[in-house]
Amino acid sequence: MSPIKPHQNHSVLYVWATPGAAKDRLGEIVLDADQHPNLKVYVTAIAEKGLANKAIIALLSKKLGIAKSLFEIIVGEKDRHKRILIQVPVDELERSLKAATGSLF
Repeated sequence: MSPIKPHQNHSVLYVWATPGAAKDRLGEIVLDADQHPNLKVYVTAIAEKGLANKAIIALLSKKLGIAKSLFEIIVGEKDRHKRILIQVPVDELERSLKAATGSLF
């Protein structure tokens, strides 16, 4: 049950954003209404003026060890359900995510 899908030579990470959280952290894998796995990402930033989106990218970049410049929100700019294009191969992203989350998927 992986929240990562291939897109050309890159990866798309499905994210369920939780802005206004008590702490910035990567959470569990949850299923959306379409039964697609999403990584819950909690950020303290509020969902206003793109602050939560910036915080999500910063947190993912830090935890996964991937440069912020390689991330782009391609779906869900103003929604808690996001698809984030990450310009790394799927296997590399899976390794990084497993290391960062303690192998949640």
